[in-house]
Amino acid sequence: MKRLITSAAVLLIAAQMAVAGFNIGPRIGLNFANVSNKDIDYDKRMGFQGGLQAEFTLLNIIGVQSGVLYTTKGAQIDIPLMKTQIKPSYLEVPLNGVFKLNLIVADIVFLTGPYFAWGIGGTTTADVLGKEVTSDIEWGDGVGQQKRFDFGWNFGAGVGLLGLQVTAQYGLGITNMSNVDKLKATNSVFSLAAAYMF
Repeated sequence: MKRLITSAAVLLIAAQMAVAGFNIGPRIGLNFANVSNKDIDYDKRMGFQGGLQAEFTLLNIIGVQSGVLYTTKGAQIDIPLMKTQIKPSYLEVPLNGVFKLNLIVADIVFLTGPYFAWGIGGTTTADVLGKEVTSDIEWGDGVGQQKRFDFGWNFGAGVGLLGLQVTAQYGLGITNMSNVDKLKATNSVFSLAAAYMF
């Protein structure tokens, strides 16, 4: 009986391994970041992201996608005689649910899920009449500082072919990054990224 149970367990594990897959690989992409604020008219700024992407799939249909990414966010403000760029950088961990449509030549990928980001650096650059002044972003809970933790929700879609996965994604920030009373500012990032999964 013990041998039968052991054999059944081995067969079950082997079957699970046959239908489930784990892949990991480098990811790099462009960010088009902005800050949502009803009182200030921010403009998008271009940034980038890079890191490792990991994916666990079952039957090559549904799964979970995560990883660790270095990513830049922020925005810019253009007013007469002055241009300001806010360029925070984060370590971000997404946790997306994945659904795949397996077509003959490629997979169509849909994803959604939360992200968790931790501010690690960045600068603010003000250009006044052609003279630039740059200062480091201060993280904290005081006025003039920016909250370090950012939480939000991702929505995206892409195409996978021969290990290469290209996705378009929108990250909707939920955390209020401002410490000023009655002022709400949240990150938003549209990204185009490519990952090669092994």
